[in-house]
Amino acid sequence: MAVQFAFGLQKFGGMEYTGRVVGLSFARELAPTLTAVIVGGRIGSGMTAEVGSMAVTEQIDAIYALGADPIKKLVVRGSSPRCWSCQSSRRSRWYSAFPAP
Repeated sequence: MAVQFAFGLQKFGGMEYTGRVVGLSFARELAPTLTAVIVGGRIGSGMTAEVGSMAVTEQIDAIYALGADPIKKLVVRGSSPRCWSCQSSRRSRWYSAFPAP
């Protein structure tokens, strides 16, 4: 990537800006990816802490005793709203970045 920018900037005498341009482009490309990893980690750790505290207080055993499936009650019920909220926030940022003419 640096070589491609260097050839393009060489025509205009801007070789000293190659590092800045490459650094900025890497930051812009990696920022959404790293944000997704951090948000996913926070959501996953929150869900794990919730299920862990429920296991310690024997609430999961109580769900079994009532005849319900704890996976459906805890994991599926908690995961699908989080997925939809991430998708809707991503779309709203996309539409705000490119307003309609």
